[in-house]
Amino acid sequence: MRLAATLDQDAAVESHPLDNVVWHALNTRQIQFSAGNDRARRYMVDVAPFAGMREVSPAAFASLFPLVPQGDRVAMFTIEPVQPADTFEILVAKTGHQMIATRVAAPIQPRDFERLDDSSVQDMLTLVEASRPGPFSVRTNKLGDYLGIRVDGHLIAMTGERMKLERFTEISAVCTILIIVVTGMPTISSPRSRRRYPIAANGRSFTCSATIFRPLRFMSVSDSRSVERCT
Repeated sequence: MRLAATLDQDAAVESHPLDNVVWHALNTRQIQFSAGNDRARRYMVDVAPFAGMREVSPAAFASLFPLVPQGDRVAMFTIEPVQPADTFEILVAKTGHQMIATRVAAPIQPRDFERLDDSSVQDMLTLVEASRPGPFSVRTNKLGDYLGIRVDGHLIAMTGERMKLERFTEISAVCTILIIVVTGMPTISSPRSRRRYPIAANGRSFTCSATIFRPLRFMSVSDSRSVERCT
């Protein structure tokens, strides 16, 4: 099932922006965080380890190669398995799950939260190290709004916006060191007038993804997304 058919019956179903989410984000709303050219782009190294290509080809891999420092890693989201050029090696290839919220549920248990700014980056990195929600770098917080919950001054939970493309904003870094806090996490959504939908990408099992996001009215976009991790 193509997402385009779900959200807009008049939209073309052959190729949807969420099929190549990193590429579309780095060529639209987040181009200021990108490095690359018209064949391949990646987020700046201190922002996020994700890369995308206009289309998978030897020329695109050649354009990507100088963007990845020797020994560094980048992650690519593709709808089909990818065979990289000889200059890259696949370290991990696994299925990811992409979900979308066309309606935003109210928090189950409202809690006080704070908007996290640059002064909270070290606390955010500490929480990420303890909870391992996924990649988070020293400037990831520049990609969007991040909200957090503190107890006795300690940041114990947060969530925020990562990839952004036309009509869609990814909800990311959903993490906590106290499981009970998850029920009170605030929901971030874009203004409805702009028709931008929250999305979530999760490399965990689909059961885990559904447990977290379905109560917030996220629905599955596809049953499989291939995640290529190269170096």
